[in-house]
Amino acid sequence: MNDQIEQSHAAQQSAQVYLSIAKKKLKRLIAAKSNNLNDALETFAVVTGDMKLENKMNESFSDLVRATNLAFIPKIKEVIEAAEAHIDVLQPNLE
Repeated sequence: MNDQIEQSHAAQQSAQVYLSIAKKKLKRLIAAKSNNLNDALETFAVVTGDMKLENKMNESFSDLVRATNLAFIPKIKEVIEAAEAHIDVLQPNLE
């Protein structure tokens, strides 16, 4: 019985390690994509003189990756909302 418990425990730990690695990879991928939008929006803000938008979009890739999940998720939502608000500038040929 103890062998079964130990095997089950080892399998669960292995699964947790795998999930942790997968979550980190996913977070880095989301941060990279968000950083691309963030940079485009920040550039747009600089060109147009929109200081409010520029200040909101000044996060770097490493800032995003280092953020806690609690801070990461709202920041990603903020970038997506700003991108949606300025979609005509980011993708002018959308028709």
